[in-house]
Amino acid sequence: MAAGDAALLLSAAAGTGRKHVSPAALRAALTGSARFLDEEPAYAQGAGLISVPAAWKTLAKHTSHGERTEPTAYDVKAPVCGALSRMLATPDSGEGVYNRCAPQDGGQVAGTTRTYGVEITRTGSGSSLTELSWLGNDGTFDAPERVTLKQGDTTTVAVRARARTTGAHSAVLRVDDPATPGVDRMVLVTVVVAELPGSPAYRVAASGDAVRNRTRSMFVTVPKGASAVRVDLSRIAEGSQTRFLAVDPQGMPADDTGAGRCYTHYSDEKECDLTTRVYEHPMPGVWEFEVESRRTSPLSENPYRLTATIQGATLDPPSSVVDEAALHAPLERNFTAVNAFAPVRAHAAGGALGALAEAHPTVGDQEMTGKQIIVPRDASRFEVSMGNAADPEADLDLFLVAQSGALIGSSTNGGSEETIAVDKPAPGYYELYIAGVSVPSGSTDFDIQDTMFADSLGSATVEDGTPVDLASGGSLGVRGRLVADTRPPAGRRLVGRFSLVTDEDTVIGSSDVLIGTVTQPKAEVTAEFGPAIAFALDDRGRVVGSRLAAGRSQPMRWDAASGVTLLDNAGAREGHVLGASEEAGYAAGQLTLAEGTRGGVWAPDGTLTTLPLPAYEAYTYDRAFAVNDSGAVVGNASGLIDDPATGHKLTVNEGFRWTKDGGFTRLANLTSERDLTEPLAVNNAGVVVGHARKEGKRRAVEWAPDGTVTDLGTLPGMPDSIARDVNDTGTVVGTSGHDAFVLKPGGTMTRLPDFGFDADAEAVDEAGWIVGTAELQPDASTAVVWDPQGRMYDLGAMVDTAHWVPTEGIGVNNRGEVAFYATDKTDGGATKVVVAGLPD
Repeated sequence: MAAGDAALLLSAAAGTGRKHVSPAALRAALTGSARFLDEEPAYAQGAGLISVPAAWKTLAKHTSHGERTEPTAYDVKAPVCGALSRMLATPDSGEGVYNRCAPQDGGQVAGTTRTYGVEITRTGSGSSLTELSWLGNDGTFDAPERVTLKQGDTTTVAVRARARTTGAHSAVLRVDDPATPGVDRMVLVTVVVAELPGSPAYRVAASGDAVRNRTRSMFVTVPKGASAVRVDLSRIAEGSQTRFLAVDPQGMPADDTGAGRCYTHYSDEKECDLTTRVYEHPMPGVWEFEVESRRTSPLSENPYRLTATIQGATLDPPSSVVDEAALHAPLERNFTAVNAFAPVRAHAAGGALGALAEAHPTVGDQEMTGKQIIVPRDASRFEVSMGNAADPEADLDLFLVAQSGALIGSSTNGGSEETIAVDKPAPGYYELYIAGVSVPSGSTDFDIQDTMFADSLGSATVEDGTPVDLASGGSLGVRGRLVADTRPPAGRRLVGRFSLVTDEDTVIGSSDVLIGTVTQPKAEVTAEFGPAIAFALDDRGRVVGSRLAAGRSQPMRWDAASGVTLLDNAGAREGHVLGASEEAGYAAGQLTLAEGTRGGVWAPDGTLTTLPLPAYEAYTYDRAFAVNDSGAVVGNASGLIDDPATGHKLTVNEGFRWTKDGGFTRLANLTSERDLTEPLAVNNAGVVVGHARKEGKRRAVEWAPDGTVTDLGTLPGMPDSIARDVNDTGTVVGTSGHDAFVLKPGGTMTRLPDFGFDADAEAVDEAGWIVGTAELQPDASTAVVWDPQGRMYDLGAMVDTAHWVPTEGIGVNNRGEVAFYATDKTDGGATKVVVAGLPD
């Protein structure tokens, strides 16, 4: 609208022969003749509401008959104090007075006079008289009525401010040579007098009426050390559509300011807490809390009460370092929590451990740097903070972007101090970007640290989490315990956090304990061979599988004394041993013969028995997956058979048990779905486990010695499951969804710990030791073992890391040995099968 008004005035001037209206003359005419609105503060309207007729009178008077009188020019330099004032072209200086600092930083205090030196320089011609007057002054400001200034002269005008009340006070200081048209210069003067929450309540409140479609504000000084600001909106009338919004000291909204957000009796309470919100980790300084009544509110005047409460506590010690912690061993720590601000009901709490990475990178002006962040499935929180830039004037911004390109978090404060925190981040890949928005020196280095908190890393717990009432200055003793459950990812260190938390789940104080190194028991490598494919390890330390020989995969057995022994393959094109008995020396697998794939059983002396096809269906091939010490074999047979129910062909994969004396016994399918039944393991009691199809998904199943089949279920939230092994006590291990599981007799399927990514349990011994594979991150795995208590150990941290990089678990036996694949760093990165002793 202002542009249209200016165009109308210029058009009128041209139409009346006044063709040389300068920008300065137009500005002076518009601002000098504007109508100031008494109900609006000067900082919201400037000179006031434009009046085109009044502006035209000013223009017409001073541009008649081709002559024109120009307004004179003044330069103004005035003090500025605020969160971003150091970022101005001339630090802490601008063209008007502005003070939104906290009192301790130079801010205005109610009832106290403060003088601001405004430097005025006349750069234009005119008389030497300069008149000073106020527009919109509520009595807060005072200045001399006139000064003498010749062209080129400079003077400092003392502008005194004495605010009787808290809030924002502003006025326009008119700087004018009466001999020139209009008002030559207007200087906006604004001071914010904030409420000071003090001891012992640390609470301030404001009450009033918010006029429909208008706003009222309460300014509050948030001190350094505050952990949170709680804001409560109350005394809302029935039907009143009123909300509050928070604005931080830099002028950035801390709430969603969407047109329909957070109004009482209007907005969806599921999307926003309409009456109480907590702002955690608030920036110190003067915050504005704005109360606004929506234009659709049925009330013209909407009563309210707004209360702001400062919360925060300290824990002593605030941080500490533990040089070394043993895996799975509790580490005791004691703290004293002191409530530093408003009375609160709170309790001590721990949480998941974090993995902390620190760096000191460099970024250039208008350049960007960053790193990839991988979030595991069990992440509870991700934090990143940066600062301490070598260039103190650098403005750096921080962004967290998902793989999809969506902006997950950002911190764009002035300067280099930036922080992002994301609770319960979705698993996946993210990019962390640091932008050098403005780096006057050209480039700067800075400190940055990020922490990924995840349940898989371990836990910090407290002995007593009972809520207590803490007055301001009140204290609480905290006894805590740290337990590291894994070593941290490469380049990171573990950190445990103990906190004081309110009943509203707001963290008001915390102490971090940094763990230097995590020690683990060692696994001594006793043998290695390869390349080979391995499937099982028996109680005599023998490994079975296959090895490439003469261009073909051939079944083999390995032991430390004899090395690799190729087993009889009946002339097969390809053969693999897929399972071995615990002690007796039996092996079972498959052979690719001319007539098709057949199961094979090798006796302890190496004699091969090739299994025929079960006669009860017209199967095409069969395989043997496992065998026990009595020589009982389990496997499955497959083929395209006639379905008597439909008369059509049906693809089946169905389980069987085979013994030398009894031949084949059919193992029941779990449901009528017959296409994916695979018995994978059998114990010495004749219990068989594997998987079968149910509702189109794999389901872990168990067959009793009498053939009864039982659905073992899935882990909560997982769509499928596979049982891979069962020991003689009946403990079953396997995989459900992306997680490894253990199922003990009489118990329920239990998830085994991992690194927050995919994991598989492959085998279990009689004592309950489990071997498997777990991803350290997507597509990067390691061999792991779980002890009988279900605690995980990374074999990659237990062997000589200069020699071996374990990648996948194979088997575990009853004499305390484990077999796994590993990369041999001393042999050009070759993959070997490694046998090592389990820790005591």
